Amino acid sequence: MTDQSKALLGGRALTVTFRDEHTEEVIVRELPIRHIQKLALTLDDEAAQAELYTGNEEGWDDTLTAASHEAVIKLGGELNFPLLQRWLERKGAAIAAVSPPLAKITAGRNLLPVLPPPAA
Repeated sequence: MTDQSKALLGGRALTVTFRDEHTEEVIVRELPIRHIQKLALTLDDEAAQAELYTGNEEGWDDTLTAASHEAVIKLGGELNFPLLQRWLERKGAAIAAVSPPLAKITAGRNLLPVLPPPAA
């Protein structure tokens, strides 16, 4: 794969090793903005992060060696965490902006659903 085609895919090539000892070149993607929320939801699941970065199906990361898993996570973080950080800052600012008006609108209202009492 040429450097130009890697750039078109929005990522960097990385050779990974699988537990059965074969190797393969994968593209660790710079995620499009529409997938940044997915990345935020995977922060506590590195296997899901690795699969998101490479566009592979659930379970793919389980077949990698530990060193290859860590290499995918490291490169994926380098490519995507700056955008994730800015996205989180924008989300925080948006929440802060709507919180005071929302508090006024909902003051005195119970927004939780009314649940029946537990069965005896």
